[in-house]
Amino acid sequence: ALVALAVQVAPMAALRLGEGRPDLLLVLLVFVALHAPVSTALYAAIVAGLLQDVAGHRGIGVYVVGYVMAMLAMLQLRSSLYRESGIAHATLAGVGALVVVVWLLVRWAMYAIVA
Repeated sequence: ALVALAVQVAPMAALRLGEGRPDLLLVLLVFVALHAPVSTALYAAIVAGLLQDVAGHRGIGVYVVGYVMAMLAMLQLRSSLYRESGIAHATLAGVGALVVVVWLLVRWAMYAIVA
């Protein structure tokens, strides 16, 4: 997780797409969601979220909640997917990214309304 975080926060000009960049911790969580027991997967989501929050300067808890919600969604889907398939990995990455983005947008909208 620390290696993924270090690569993610380091300047990755080659991997940038506009203002966006890949979320390598989410990719790591997809692997964990497919292969780890439920409790380990949830602990991994909490740790990855805390690491991302500390590195991202957005406040503690933002990515923790997003990653835990994404992990819960991925864990619900993993029983219906063939774990060795690249399509399963891509599907879970898409679901996880969608959950995190929706959470961040909801949090941004709540902050904009309050401020």
